[in-house]
Amino acid sequence: IVGGDARDADLSAATKIFVYLVPTGLRAIEPRLADARRRGATVVAYTFAVPGWTHDRRDAVDGISLYRYPGGPFVSAAP
Repeated sequence: IVGGDARDADLSAATKIFVYLVPTGLRAIEPRLADARRRGATVVAYTFAVPGWTHDRRDAVDGISLYRYPGGPFVSAAP
């Protein structure tokens, strides 16, 4: 587990990425997350969905949403 600033973190070896950011922050790092997903990393967003992405699973825990976005070569660039 590596904690840190999502704008600076090295995601190159990540297989799972958990983010807790407001939509503005998610938009700011979306290209980095999309690259990680294309390499196979799964992204899970806490509370807020990644703008413009379609999750394959949404779970609510005590009223707080978790959004899962699987990785793999099928992931296309965001519109």
